[in-house]
Amino acid sequence: MSSKRLATARTRLRWLWVCLGLAGLTVLAYLPAQRIPFISDDYLHIHLARQYGPAGGWGELLADPLYRRRATSNVLGYWIDRWFGLNSLAFHMTSLSLHIVNVWLVFALGWWPVIGWRAAAFGAAFFGIQIAPQEAVIWFAAVAELLQMLFALLAAHAWLLWLRLGKRRYYGASLVLLVLALFSKES
Repeated sequence: MSSKRLATARTRLRWLWVCLGLAGLTVLAYLPAQRIPFISDDYLHIHLARQYGPAGGWGELLADPLYRRRATSNVLGYWIDRWFGLNSLAFHMTSLSLHIVNVWLVFALGWWPVIGWRAAAFGAAFFGIQIAPQEAVIWFAAVAELLQMLFALLAAHAWLLWLRLGKRRYYGASLVLLVLALFSKES
């Protein structure tokens, strides 16, 4: 194996360990909350997901001035309910998984030289375990915040790639992802 390939393999392995460590820290911070039953608003959002989540309900969803801004969470809730039924653990684990992906996306901002990998790793770790605004992770009715963050971070990555590489597809992707972020939460 050439020294360049070995260095690349070591770098990838190091990133994998950092990502696993970030996920582990996040799980430790939120693991106790996975046993919480549904909170009252969750039932309303699951009902709305059943109504608006399937493709046949999208026309009605777009006509609803409030819940069309939560379109992505309605679709997500529909599929979780369809696959797992009213299983609060499945809904909570989905929220936790989304939070972990967001933590990884914060870490991935380290490729941008303005931030760098070290700052991104510390920022991602803090973001993962800082539980003051925990509602989005432990309360499924607030999953829209996780989805908004997901699409906003993906839009930022695509936009930064467009700035760096100048390829239109990244600019287009950033716009589509921004629209998805806007359709994830009303405020």
